[in-house]
Amino acid sequence: MTHVSPDLVNDIRAASRRLVREFGFLDKTIAGTDLSGSGVHAILEIGLNPGLTAKDLVARLKLEKNPPSAGCSNHWKRAAKSNRPARPPTDGPSG
Repeated sequence: MTHVSPDLVNDIRAASRRLVREFGFLDKTIAGTDLSGSGVHAILEIGLNPGLTAKDLVARLKLEKNPPSAGCSNHWKRAAKSNRPARPPTDGPSG
């Protein structure tokens, strides 16, 4: 295994914290929208990956797994209202 300097790790972590604050990820809404950070990321993933299932979205965004469809459904509804090229995925033959 390659040795990584603890100072380098600390510098990367400090830079990451600064970016989180500077980009407003700690704010209730981000990216000039009324969406949360997870909402913005969900809309991006849905728009970039047509047919993405709720299960896959939950895994990609590391969202709470119970129940995934409730939170994801809200993101799809918001995407539709924002006129973004996103569509609700199906979770299989029944859904």
